[in-house]
Amino acid sequence: MKKKGIFLTVILLAVAMLTLLCGCSAYGKIQSAYEKAGYEEQESVPNAQKDALKAIMGEDYENVCTVHVMTRTPEGLADIGKTNVVIILEFKSNDAIKEEIDKREGLKNLLKDSAEDLQQSKIVSGNCVLIINVGFDMANAYSIFESTK
Repeated sequence: MKKKGIFLTVILLAVAMLTLLCGCSAYGKIQSAYEKAGYEEQESVPNAQKDALKAIMGEDYENVCTVHVMTRTPEGLADIGKTNVVIILEFKSNDAIKEEIDKREGLKNLLKDSAEDLQQSKIVSGNCVLIINVGFDMANAYSIFESTK
C-alpha cells in the first residue's frame, strides 16, 4: 500500500511539473492561431521593421525578449507586394513585461492605456506583446491575436 502511495505521488508531481513547464509561454498558442490563418514564421526581422523595434525596445531588444515575425501573402496579391507582417515579442514572463515597461519609453508608450492590468490590453496575451501589425488585413491580424487570450 505504501509503494502505491509513493508511486501515485511521483506521478502527480511529474504531471504537475509538465503542466507548469508547458504552460509558461503563450507564444505556442499564438503561433498556432496565426499559422491556421495562413501566416508563416520568418527566421529574421525584416530591415524595414528593425528600426521600429529599436524605437520601441532600444538597441538591445534581442537581449530582452524573443522576436517572432509572422507574414502572410494571399494568393493573387504576391505579385503586387501585399503582405501582412506581424511582429510579436515574447518575454520570459508577465513580470518581465512590467519590468521592461519601466525601463523602455517606447514600450511604455505602446502599453500606456493598460499599465494597471496588462492582460486587458488588446496587444498583450500572456507573456507576449503584439507590437507591429502592418499590411492589407490588419483588423483580422488583431482579431487572431485577441483570440489567443
